[in-house]
Amino acid sequence: IAAALTSALGQVLLASHHEMVNLRIVLTNFALSIVFGSLLVSQFGIIGAAWAAVLVSTANLIQHYVPVSRLLAGHKLASLVWQPLVATGVMAAFIMMVHSQNFFFVVFSAAVVYAVTLAAIVVVSAGGLHAVRERYRHLVST
Repeated sequence: IAAALTSALGQVLLASHHEMVNLRIVLTNFALSIVFGSLLVSQFGIIGAAWAAVLVSTANLIQHYVPVSRLLAGHKLASLVWQPLVATGVMAAFIMMVHSQNFFFVVFSAAVVYAVTLAAIVVVSAGGLHAVRERYRHLVST
């Protein structure tokens, strides 16, 4: 989840000509990887490496979120992110329930669960199916 969000936020920084911010983030992540990797891998082995990756990924997300939220001060990024996060959580719970099934079944059905969950959240958040149709009518009218 953090990698997907970071990727999108990184594109916003690049599109708004903030390459120096991206460079600072990359250098900071490099330093954090060395520090966390050295400390945690030497103490905990492969589990330490996993924790180091999670910590650097979280720091990366925060470093992207802060400047993008300043750039898009009129928009509430949290209100844009919660819907896919909830859908991802539902999908993850589904995967945990059916993980012992056929791999392709799990992948396909998890994608369907994600899409249906996200669609339901969008419809409910918009005020119902009629409100969604009205909001996006211009996309299908010719």
